[in-house]
Amino acid sequence: MLRAGLATLVAVGIALTVSAPVAGERQERVKLCDPAEVASVVDRFVAAFNTGNTRRLDRLFARKPYFRWYSTDAPGERFLPVAASRASLLSYFARRQTPYRGKGALHCYSSASDQLIVWSMGRES
Repeated sequence: MLRAGLATLVAVGIALTVSAPVAGERQERVKLCDPAEVASVVDRFVAAFNTGNTRRLDRLFARKPYFRWYSTDAPGERFLPVAASRASLLSYFARRQTPYRGKGALHCYSSASDQLIVWSMGRES
């Protein structure tokens, strides 16, 4: 399980990391994420992860070609190249329930739902 308070702290750290579009993406749709948008996406991720809501998790993660990876350590470690597989992501979420810390990056859009493109997690110590 993740803690929402911790996720909010992580959100501030990633708010300024995503500003450029991926090659081929329509530039007018991508915008710099503000801290409130990042916190909202991270909070929704934390809630969906903690409740095992795979439908909601599916909507939170970008599709190809924008999805880059979701990685975590043991148990059930997920590192590259497997971490780059969007196809195995939801079945992976269905098997996980352990306390974690996380960090990531997302695309923010002017007229569409913001989506995670990278997320990495490790167990809380």
